[in-house]
Amino acid sequence: MGGLLDKAKSASTPEEKPAEKTKSQDSSLLSNFKPSVKETKSDQAVIAKSDGPNIPMILNIVGWVVIFIGALLSLQGGAWGLILILVVLVIGIGSLVQSQRMSQNISKPRLIMSIALAVLIATGPYIALVLIPNNSNIVVTEVTLNEEDDTISFVVRGTFDSVDVEISQGGVELWSDSGETSFDRISFTVPIAEIFVTNSMDYRGPFDGVLEDYVISAESSKGQKSSTKINPAYLTRELNNAAVRINQIDKVNQDGVVEVVGLQVEVSLGLLSPSMRNLVNGNHSAVNAYSISSDYTVDVRIYKSPSNTLWQQSAQDSLIVVDGFDAEWQCTKSGSGKKIGSTNQNWLGLCGTIDESSVEYIEKDEFYNEDGCYTFEVIITNELYENQAVTVIDSNSWELEWDDRGTESTLSTC
Repeated sequence: MGGLLDKAKSASTPEEKPAEKTKSQDSSLLSNFKPSVKETKSDQAVIAKSDGPNIPMILNIVGWVVIFIGALLSLQGGAWGLILILVVLVIGIGSLVQSQRMSQNISKPRLIMSIALAVLIATGPYIALVLIPNNSNIVVTEVTLNEEDDTISFVVRGTFDSVDVEISQGGVELWSDSGETSFDRISFTVPIAEIFVTNSMDYRGPFDGVLEDYVISAESSKGQKSSTKINPAYLTRELNNAAVRINQIDKVNQDGVVEVVGLQVEVSLGLLSPSMRNLVNGNHSAVNAYSISSDYTVDVRIYKSPSNTLWQQSAQDSLIVVDGFDAEWQCTKSGSGKKIGSTNQNWLGLCGTIDESSVEYIEKDEFYNEDGCYTFEVIITNELYENQAVTVIDSNSWELEWDDRGTESTLSTC
């Protein structure tokens, strides 16, 4: 029995030793794992460091942006000069080269291709403008109207030293000048009074009503030529038509009887088709005259005989003064004061002798002289030239039969 127990003890002792060995092995493995933990922390530090701005990429983007700016500058032509373009090119290429250096991945073939492409993009437009002879090197542009100064301005652009310009109409030279360019451009300003001959278009407008174009022509010191037509609206300046319409004003008198007390008079100023005319009941076939931007004054008078004026706006109130499309006049007698309006497709109400409920009209007793044919004459004074005004007279006439027919008058034409 004792022998068996001893055997059992001796058998259990070697089985416990492997357990101790396993523990030491685990300890050894842990000690081996510690250095790997340190490497992971180092890697994390590297990753954290790489989270900052990517300088090489930023330099690469900046370089190409600068090169494209150089391309835009080279489109302007000579006076921007090769110096400015080359400075931009150096900055752009320098950024590309530095980008590859910082990335530590320099590829000579790729670098050479980038530089060649950059040079082509930045200088290509300049080379095309300067070395290729064609008329695109000169252009007449930015033609504008200054209504305040009554001038027309334009710009000539191109790669040349000086330019001769002229404005003509129907092949006849009206104005000429010359000048030297600055930064590949030169500006000219021309008083309208020096070039205006006749309206560029009629009542039909710019689409099918152009009568004769005014043309700006330019020739550079290199023999290059360019021309452009002036907007016909800029040189349609002479107002030669006015439509008139009248509105009979009826009112109940103290005896309860409706009677005619006067007329409201309106005018539309501009260009009219010859077929447009006044109609019965005081109307006009023109919805509106084709309005033009110009400078002129307007007066209106009423008469039965041309030599005998019965009423005239300027006799008691101010003339209608038009600047561009803006009209202004002063109504003194009626007390309504300053009036403003626009000739741009609008009817303007004339001053009257009385203003009631926002309706201004000329009282019957101020102009009416028995039944008959009354003419409403519009006197237009165009300020086309510096020392000479051009006056145009247009008129419409109606029968006023207030003695015979009173408020039943049809205001028939006469």
